[in-house]
Amino acid sequence: MQRHGWILLFHDCIVEQLQQLHAAAERVQRSDPAGYKGHANVKLLRALAQVILEVVPVDPARDEYCQGRLQGPKQRHWRSKRFGGHFRLFFRYDSRSKTIVFAWVCRESDRRSRVKR
Repeated sequence: MQRHGWILLFHDCIVEQLQQLHAAAERVQRSDPAGYKGHANVKLLRALAQVILEVVPVDPARDEYCQGRLQGPKQRHWRSKRFGGHFRLFFRYDSRSKTIVFAWVCRESDRRSRVKR
């Protein structure tokens, strides 16, 4: 898949997360056809699609995506985009091949609890 001149690739981890989220959104739509758009899973799926397809591919090198020293020097190649107030999308990119690889999504609280240990 290509967006904004970048090739988008997806790690198995995020593919599984997207499949589970899509299935949950479909269940909500079947159970509440009139009000499903306001459900948390539907909103999350919509926001994640927007970040993956439109926001990050415009410029994956933005300074705001840098992890800095948070993960240590061996992990500085990872970038993340915060969205939805509670979530982070982790990815890597290569400017020579114009490729972005999306890896996983996690809640901010999950990441913080791992860092504190």
